[in-house]
Amino acid sequence: MTNHVGIHLATLEHKKLSEPFEMLTLNLCEDVETGSLPSLLSVENNFMASTVEGGRAAAVVYWFDLILSEDIRYCTLEAHSHFRQAAIMLADGPQLACGVDVQVKVSCRNSCLDVTLVV
Repeated sequence: MTNHVGIHLATLEHKKLSEPFEMLTLNLCEDVETGSLPSLLSVENNFMASTVEGGRAAAVVYWFDLILSEDIRYCTLEAHSHFRQAAIMLADGPQLACGVDVQVKVSCRNSCLDVTLVV
């Protein structure tokens, strides 16, 4: 089972092992035919991320960029916002060296987000 923890990243001691990356894109305005389910209930993405520093990957931190229009955007990472971030805790997070490519497997099924790192 994946363990998600609500956090305020700016207040926690942490070490950034990679640059931020986009895990998923969800279209909340998707036109859905009657009787069908929106595609965001079953989404997955697999990609590579490179480490910029070595260390143990204890968690994958995530936040949301909500784009409502060209002029209106909310980012739950911004320090001045009341929004928080979340972390997916990795029970046996891998030890990573700097410059290593890590495969990131992300899935969202029925609103349950899961992230796996493959070294």
